[in-house]
Amino acid sequence: MVRRSTDLLPELLWLAGAEVRHLVRGTAARLDMRADLALTRALTALPPAAPLARMGE
Repeated sequence: MVRRSTDLLPELLWLAGAEVRHLVRGTAARLDMRADLALTRALTALPPAAPLARMGE
């Protein structure tokens, strides 16, 4: 856990700082829109999922 936190913690701190800066500047909505766009692009890039089998089939 300690080893993993050395690369994860700095990134989380950077993200928290960016969020605070956007809240102070009043641009938090823009940050949310960019996150929504990034999520939409990532989901669109995924291949279609195969249908799940139902129990007993």
